[in-house]
Amino acid sequence: MNKLLNHVHKVHKVVPQNYYIGVFMPLGLTFGMLIGLGFLENMVYGFTLGISIGIAIGAGLDAKSKKDGLTF
Repeated sequence: MNKLLNHVHKVHKVVPQNYYIGVFMPLGLTFGMLIGLGFLENMVYGFTLGISIGIAIGAGLDAKSKKDGLTF
């Protein structure tokens, strides 16, 4: 089953629902932590900023893939 899902994702670019949110939210969290510690001197603000940006990017990409019919 895993080989089939990998084939569908790699060859046909079809992804499950909320796939991109799941990818970009942790990335946003990581970069937000770095920004919070480096520039804002408070990790909480960085977490909030990073998660917000990650969810926004992920939701946009999820909406695009759903519009293009590439979501299962």
